Amino acid sequence: MNLLKRTKLNESERVQILELWNNEYPIGLRYHSLEGFENYLEGLTNQSHLLVNDPLGRVLAWYFDFVREKER
Repeated sequence: MNLLKRTKLNESERVQILELWNNEYPIGLRYHSLEGFENYLEGLTNQSHLLVNDPLGRVLAWYFDFVREKER
C-alpha cells in the first residue's frame, strides 16, 4: 500500500473518492454526480488530502482536511 499526500486530486482520484464518500455517508450527504462533489471540494480552502492506494493505484482510503473560519 502507498500513502500519498496531495493538495489537489486528479480526476481518477475524485471518481474513486466519490464512491468511497457515497458508501460511507447517509443519503442526505451523498453526491449524485461527480460535478456536485467537485463543486463541494472547490468551495474549500487549503485542502490537504491523504490517500491510501493499493499496488494497482486504487484508492482504498481517504482523509482530508481544510481551513474553515481560520482553523484547520
